[in-house]
Amino acid sequence: MAGRALHVALLISCLFLRCILGAPTSDIETRAAQLVEGVHLLNCAFEGEPRLISLVVDCTNDFDCSDPAYQPDGNSVCVKHTTTWYEDWYQWEGGNKSCTFASGITFSWEIPLDAQSNPDYTGIGRGWNGRRNFGGYKDNHRRTFSWRSHTCVKIYYYV
Repeated sequence: MAGRALHVALLISCLFLRCILGAPTSDIETRAAQLVEGVHLLNCAFEGEPRLISLVVDCTNDFDCSDPAYQPDGNSVCVKHTTTWYEDWYQWEGGNKSCTFASGITFSWEIPLDAQSNPDYTGIGRGWNGRRNFGGYKDNHRRTFSWRSHTCVKIYYYV
């Protein structure tokens, strides 16, 4: 909760600096965006083989989850589904679903069955982890970091 309050304070500072003082705020805005925790639902494929993994990744600094060089630690990754069948991805949508990280924290979410038919970045539901609630959004299947030699793409994200 303290991280969220800090984020809000930094955004208010950005608005003040930009609107009142006309000061450049790119560094402040970048830092404010990086202070938000984010949870990402990813599908990952091993190149050339039918080894698919669906992951839930908790990023204390949400910006990290968009960095191709990022490597989350074991406590930040929850493996939701693995398969050796082509196109047998985990179905993120439909009802209440959850994944428990090695740290013992469970992230839960609700995504409507038709969420993939919405435009990219549309609000699609909610998520929660016992500490706070998150707003969920459809992502554009953009490539993000690799995990254990699997190339990952974002399906949904929560901030």
